[in-house]
Amino acid sequence: MLKVGLRSNPNTSTMKKVLMFCLLIASAHTNIFAQCGTPVQSVYANFSSGLPACWFSYGVSVTFETLIFNTGGGGDRWVVLPMTDNCKGILEFDALNSTNGQAGPGNFQFGVASITGSNAMTTFELVEAQDIYYASSGGALIYTHHVIDYSAYSGTGQYIVIWMSGAVSREMRLDNVSYISACLSQSVTALTQDISVQLDATGNASIVVADVDNGSTSDCGTPTLTIDVSDFTCDDIGANAVTLTADDGNGNVETALATVTVLAAIADETVTAAVSVVCNGSSTTITTGSSVVGVEYFLR
Repeated sequence: MLKVGLRSNPNTSTMKKVLMFCLLIASAHTNIFAQCGTPVQSVYANFSSGLPACWFSYGVSVTFETLIFNTGGGGDRWVVLPMTDNCKGILEFDALNSTNGQAGPGNFQFGVASITGSNAMTTFELVEAQDIYYASSGGALIYTHHVIDYSAYSGTGQYIVIWMSGAVSREMRLDNVSYISACLSQSVTALTQDISVQLDATGNASIVVADVDNGSTSDCGTPTLTIDVSDFTCDDIGANAVTLTADDGNGNVETALATVTVLAAIADETVTAAVSVVCNGSSTTITTGSSVVGVEYFLR
């Protein structure tokens, strides 16, 4: 997606910062300014205080509160954002230039790396490439707003990379760079199954999450699963409701109920004899409903 706008002064930061600040706050969660945690769900920088400490840059500098790529045709340049919890989200930024006339194009490649630092590009995976043009006229600043959709990315990298390949003769500037992880807008599903459990000889029984989980899932990794009841006694014989909670760690939580039927330690059994009257010295066959270890049968 591409949006075009006009700004009055390339060296005046207040107006251009406030516009994007309002846009981001309206469309993202409140932790948009999270920067250097590992990993983070969202990233944002307007470069008013320079390059954030946890962003890695190669040949990229900050001037007039903008991120400058390739001044004077110096070759490839890139910046690596902080580690994110998911690389299937949305990257947004403004592209701008503070000189008169046409400046560009610059071939920008947007992708993912598995590591940060000077060797990040050895693991680079391309998501989208764009030739971005900048222009201004009459001393007014022309900017374009860009949205890069990472939802089709299927790899395992956790670092968003902005790479300008090749060389251009003018300043290639980016501002108001943000990344929102897909985990902030995804869901988790809790699935359960009903089970039966028999008390032991001491009148106790226990279950674990795996006993009632029936394939709970999350769009972002494996959810953490918990149950509210795991131990049962004679007081619980019969049907019991157990709540399974699935939490993806990104604010997405779902619960589901399972029925745990608690059985007595020794169940009622049907006992039959081939002959109902047995005299001294005679024998008959006794058939029980089931074989339970530790249970003895007596004929009286």
